[in-house]
Amino acid sequence: MFRCVQQKPDDSRCRPKAEARCKKLTGALFHDPRSAEGRLRKAIGKACGPSRTGVSVLDLADIRAAVGLGYDGMESRCSALGVPGLDSLDDIGECVIREHVCRAQQVLTSEMPRTHELLDMGGALLR
Repeated sequence: MFRCVQQKPDDSRCRPKAEARCKKLTGALFHDPRSAEGRLRKAIGKACGPSRTGVSVLDLADIRAAVGLGYDGMESRCSALGVPGLDSLDDIGECVIREHVCRAQQVLTSEMPRTHELLDMGGALLR
């Protein structure tokens, strides 16, 4: 998208190609079970969820407790990220994912100020 905006503003074929590429990359990051996000969800479930015997590796109370992983302290942050509560491992996993996405966006913005504008033009901020 940067190339289209900066170097080829008069090329009518450039933006549609860039948009298609952005959407494909977004899918690879977020919207596919084999995406980075999908693999992270699976890893969280495998590491913290029920084992093959059906017993949870980590109890939800241990994940939330201050003497455990301390996610009770993250409840307001998770709420601000759009996770309504931390009542299940899926909720906690969603919060972890949203926190990482937020941090990555902050890093991108500080390192490359036009990133959000260009990604938005390409349709890549679809999470």
